[in-house]
Amino acid sequence: ARTMAVRKTADLEKGIAISESDVAQYYQDNKDKFTHAERSRCSQIFLPASNERAERDKLKAQAEQLKDEINNGADFADLAIEHSKAPGAEDGGIIGWVQRGDLVGKLDETAFSLAEGEVSDVIESDQGFHIIKVEKKEAAGEATLDEVRKDIEPELRRAAAAEKFKKWMEDLRKRSKVQVFI
Repeated sequence: ARTMAVRKTADLEKGIAISESDVAQYYQDNKDKFTHAERSRCSQIFLPASNERAERDKLKAQAEQLKDEINNGADFADLAIEHSKAPGAEDGGIIGWVQRGDLVGKLDETAFSLAEGEVSDVIESDQGFHIIKVEKKEAAGEATLDEVRKDIEPELRRAAAAEKFKKWMEDLRKRSKVQVFI
């Protein structure tokens, strides 16, 4: 019965047309959903290090070497893929969008003090050595209707389909002795 419900709901969704005024109205009614804090889209190269002094010195030198390569025109993403040990390294070191407080200490400060396209100096943390690149920055504010339209339409379509499904089930119940085990 569950798969039938899912299939019926999907069929109902296909037949629903969402008008531009429906989308605009939803946006107006739910503005608070579409605000965001100041944010920064970052990537990093991360070399983890233990507390052992000799290892830290070696890795710091390696990080400084990578920073020199970037300064001399090497591609940040290529170096991240090759050297970084952080999640997202295989995608060019991408961390993604962060808000203030998402990263720890100096990393957080750096993510918001650099300009778009800028690369940090080597940052030392308890975990090791980081080089941060700010790809893009956005001031706090509201997302525009154009930016969120792609999120609103499916939500409205799902809600309308759920409503139609409920009516469809009620009609079925009226016309038969169907028992629902959901």
